[in-house]
Amino acid sequence: MTGSLQAVRAREILVPRTPQWQVQIRWMAEDGTHVRAGQKVLEFDNSTFAATLEDQKLAYAKTETELARQEAEGASQSAEKAFQVDSRLMAVEQARLDADVPPDLLPLREYQEKQLALEKARAELLKAEDDRDASVKALREDLAQRRIAQEKARRQIQAAEQAVLVLTVLAPTDGILIVSDHRWEGRKVQVGDIVQAGWRVMQIPDLSEMMVEALLSDVDDGRVSLGMSVSCVLDAHPDRTYRGKVTALTPVARETSPQSLRRAFHVTVVLEEPSAQRVGDSPEPVATGVGPPSQEGDDAPTQQKKTDAERMRPGMSVKVQVERQILEAALLAPREALDLSGEKPRVRLANGELRDVRIGPCNELVCVIEEGLAAGTRLRGEWH
Repeated sequence: MTGSLQAVRAREILVPRTPQWQVQIRWMAEDGTHVRAGQKVLEFDNSTFAATLEDQKLAYAKTETELARQEAEGASQSAEKAFQVDSRLMAVEQARLDADVPPDLLPLREYQEKQLALEKARAELLKAEDDRDASVKALREDLAQRRIAQEKARRQIQAAEQAVLVLTVLAPTDGILIVSDHRWEGRKVQVGDIVQAGWRVMQIPDLSEMMVEALLSDVDDGRVSLGMSVSCVLDAHPDRTYRGKVTALTPVARETSPQSLRRAFHVTVVLEEPSAQRVGDSPEPVATGVGPPSQEGDDAPTQQKKTDAERMRPGMSVKVQVERQILEAALLAPREALDLSGEKPRVRLANGELRDVRIGPCNELVCVIEEGLAAGTRLRGEWH
């Protein structure tokens, strides 16, 4: 399989939330740059928010002026209504004093007129109190609406100022900056792109632990399962091999790209602790019980670290070789010494003789000989 290195953990740099759902990238640090915590790594276009910020501040100042004017007018009207209530209250007291004169001391008509004047004064007092209460209520509601408008304008200013502030993004930690792929374009995010809130634009991976994300062609469905051991070779460092295990495998094959007709399963490989690895080619084709002998100087097992921070970088291309079966002390023969064209497989000896054999599993270089050949037998092939 082919795949790429990915960090198990990473600090993501996302598009911030702003009053506008989409923003444009104005500047960004280069992919692979070593950054320090607090260093500017990304800047979005804030011209829209900066242009409207002054208008919003003017609108807020206008609401403050209108609120102060309304409060002053309301205070004047309240004082006037209160004065009218006090005047009507004094008129009621005066009418009550006049009406308290005993009826025996006044003519009947004059007594009735004074009683009528008292009722009229009391009615005018009630009307003045109703006018005062209605005026106070209307003023309170009007001031409440103006305060709401003022608070709304203040929040808009804060949102615009916050948007201008968050559109300049600083590195959350030290590390290597990795630019993410565009969700729709199939390329790296770049300056001028219009991105949406919540999109991942960059990340700073933790290089202490890496994994491999690989693709398994749909024609190989069923040949890889969870827990299988694999060997991983970086294309940039083909002389080093890293061991791992398959830890995740998608149940359904998906398109490798939006316009592609190819489908593949996504496979996750977690790198393991150091393990032994033999490399090298055989100088001549022979049947052996332990596989082709290694090159001189490589007889001892080579141990590799789980994560090589000096060589491993997220995004590096990786060749992943899956170990579908492990055979102990198997007898191996090179494929070029085998004749597989007939009904039965045969092996060609060094003297030209063809001998029937029974073969087991094969890879691209050798096949397992289960029967018909002894270890150490010289064979004929392109290596000879």
